[in-house]
Amino acid sequence: QVFDAYGGTAALGDLQSLVQPSSAERARIEAKLRAESRPEALTAFALAVGGGGAGGVEATLAEALHRVDLSRLEQRIQVGFFTQRLLAAAGLGELDADVAAILDATEGLPELREPFSRWGRAVRGHARALIALELERRRPLARERFRAEQLATTPFAAIPVHDRAALEAEVRRFAERLKDRARARRHRFRGRLDVPRTLRASLRTGGVPFHLRFRRPRRERPRVVVVADISDSMRTVSRLFLSLVHSLHEVVFDARSFVFAGRLAEATEAFAGRDANQAVESILRGEVVPVAAMTDYGAALSDLVAFHRDAIDRRTTVVVLGDARSNRTAPRVELLAWLRAHAHRVIWLNPELEGVWGSGDSAMRAYLPHIDEAHSVRDLRSLRTAVERLAGLA
Repeated sequence: QVFDAYGGTAALGDLQSLVQPSSAERARIEAKLRAESRPEALTAFALAVGGGGAGGVEATLAEALHRVDLSRLEQRIQVGFFTQRLLAAAGLGELDADVAAILDATEGLPELREPFSRWGRAVRGHARALIALELERRRPLARERFRAEQLATTPFAAIPVHDRAALEAEVRRFAERLKDRARARRHRFRGRLDVPRTLRASLRTGGVPFHLRFRRPRRERPRVVVVADISDSMRTVSRLFLSLVHSLHEVVFDARSFVFAGRLAEATEAFAGRDANQAVESILRGEVVPVAAMTDYGAALSDLVAFHRDAIDRRTTVVVLGDARSNRTAPRVELLAWLRAHAHRVIWLNPELEGVWGSGDSAMRAYLPHIDEAHSVRDLRSLRTAVERLAGLA
């Protein structure tokens, strides 16, 4: 159907059976084309009369299709443009002019003019149909890519409920890509050659060091302590971030998670032996801390320093995920300063625009002097960037 719609034919060979000049006629046409210095027309003529190897022009176009960059083929209006690219890749970039030259060379052979004209039109139609088929094949992928890009740039607060599952699927795909990158990096980083071990191993092969041994320096995974606000205003981004962090646990970095609305408690055990998304749902239902409590960042920081200071050392990156809206309670900035003094670094991820930090009941401006990095994570794209930086894979 696509071939018919674009004027193509699946049987160019049938037309080639009509374009069969005698040996003398073929020699005469070729001589005229050589005399006029038309090598491209000679190529087209050879294909028209069955040259170009097995399959003739159909095979030539099919092979050329693999050499054409079609990554930007997305709309019907582009079919003509990419058809011309395909013809050029097949050595038929000047097809119309080449056919015209062949017709001039058939002067005195009227019985060949119409078959050659039909052959030229059929070749262009066949090329258009190949591009159209490729467009139809790529359309679902293009739609999926567009949808993924749209989801990645939509603010979390504006994502409708019916798109949450698709958003979570994008997060899972991102987590798998990040894990693959972390594994590949570890595989590449083999360390320095261990000469003594290599020599000892070579004794088994007559002193020939077939197997090199490397001294792998111990590469510690980043240690991350997550402090996440799970109050109503933070639910969407906290759900995604917590599930993402624990999907990457033990592959990209080692993580401990603490959650709060009013008071703070550790949620790491909630992930033990469970799917990350299931664990997050249980946390958001209030299995770790009451989620209906009034948000109090000062109380949460107090609980972290008073009861969980063993989680903090100079190798630890503390990541606070929250909008810093604390219902005008005491922000306890001195506790954040203590964390910064005792941790490797403190990073704050805020889902609000930077322009509203510190407005209303937000304590963000008070916290900023005691933070190493602060980032606005309003959508999936910015959240992914923050996690890549955190994992050292940016």
